[in-house]
Amino acid sequence: MTSPPFIPPVIPLVAPPPPPMTEPSQHCDPVKAEYWLQNIFQFFEEMACPPDDFLGCVVSLLKERAYSWWTTLVAVIPREKISWDFFYIEFKNKYVRKRYLDMKKREFLELR
Repeated sequence: MTSPPFIPPVIPLVAPPPPPMTEPSQHCDPVKAEYWLQNIFQFFEEMACPPDDFLGCVVSLLKERAYSWWTTLVAVIPREKISWDFFYIEFKNKYVRKRYLDMKKREFLELR
């Protein structure tokens, strides 16, 4: 009687997707937002996600205020302009650059 072949345990080869972006507070940390975006892109690469699917995948990870921001934005933008590049630029403008400048402005005003 032969024993069944050894089957190694399943080991995940890629990291789980990054957590959803919710913008939990009005003072969303721009460094965390940038890190989230980098994690998203890394996840896409690990999953061999085609660039045409980036936008749909990332939008599925937007929750609460972040999702509301996106749906409001795309409601006024012509459909042909909506793409991964458009999302990337708008996300950075909203959650990274603007927040970073706001944070630095608050720090400056608190010096007084």
